[in-house]
Amino acid sequence: MTLDFPLVGPPTLTATVERWLPPPREGATGDDIASLVLADECAPDGTAAARLTVDAARPGRAVRVFGYPAGRPDGGWVEAAIRGPVGGGRLQLDSGSALRVQQGFSGSPVFDDGLGRVVGIVGSAPLGSSERDSYAIGADRLRLAWPEVLAGRWQRAGGPARSRDRAELTILHVSDTQFGAHHLFGGNGLTPTDRAEDTLFRRLHRDLAQLDSEHGLRPDLLVVTGDLAEWGLRSEFGQAGEFLGALSEAAEIPRRHVAIVPAPCSPPQEATAPPGSGTWPPAPPMPAWQATPASYQAWHSSPAAPCSPPPPRTGPYGSGMVCRA
Repeated sequence: MTLDFPLVGPPTLTATVERWLPPPREGATGDDIASLVLADECAPDGTAAARLTVDAARPGRAVRVFGYPAGRPDGGWVEAAIRGPVGGGRLQLDSGSALRVQQGFSGSPVFDDGLGRVVGIVGSAPLGSSERDSYAIGADRLRLAWPEVLAGRWQRAGGPARSRDRAELTILHVSDTQFGAHHLFGGNGLTPTDRAEDTLFRRLHRDLAQLDSEHGLRPDLLVVTGDLAEWGLRSEFGQAGEFLGALSEAAEIPRRHVAIVPAPCSPPQEATAPPGSGTWPPAPPMPAWQATPASYQAWHSSPAAPCSPPPPRTGPYGSGMVCRA
């Protein structure tokens, strides 16, 4: 068959079907996934391999999809939100833009800009353009369709995709991100290198890629410690959550392999919030370790992995909190 890359232009390439998972029966909805291999050709310049998300897609995430609905020969983008999983291993998407996911979008990747990953591909959409809901085949389902190519490095029977001692464990340790109004990065970074990058994530992403290419180092665990936020505001923990989600995806570390040991970053309970900086944790005032467990439980999305206070200890830093999946 022939493949076209309309967003980057010619050439048209040829490919062969390596594997096909048909629907369970004729006329029924199902996977209907075809795996293609380019026939002795390289992908065109300007294209890059799409990476699947490491963890399952999370409800509420904003995504976008490109397709070719009727009457739009040049294609169009649709903004949508993930509503959650439904039967058959699919994800429900609700379109949020004027153009809706419809016929002409089947097989299109569902891209999460915040994570820089594909959460699935469109599997079915309504016949008309008035309905807002459509359904995607999730990344975990796609990996099962072609595990030799799409399985994550933590899923492969042969172990990580690099040669090393099986007893070796590589840990990525990130400390004191201090997200907030005075987060020291981008324009207010402390060093020229920091100021050259607009976000902490971009700097770390580049460093991780360099460690992988030059030394074959890829972290197995992510440990996050210290002050994640300046004032302990929900908005600041939201920034920290977005950062950790993008970092774990970029490093291909499942969230169950992420340990968070935050320091008590909440200010004294009698302090007042800076104007326009967000909202405090709900009243009544609580000890520092109780102020933020919901943020970490939501990030891990695991009721079985609660945040719990450590034994009391004295000192200028008070007590911390351990959260892990």
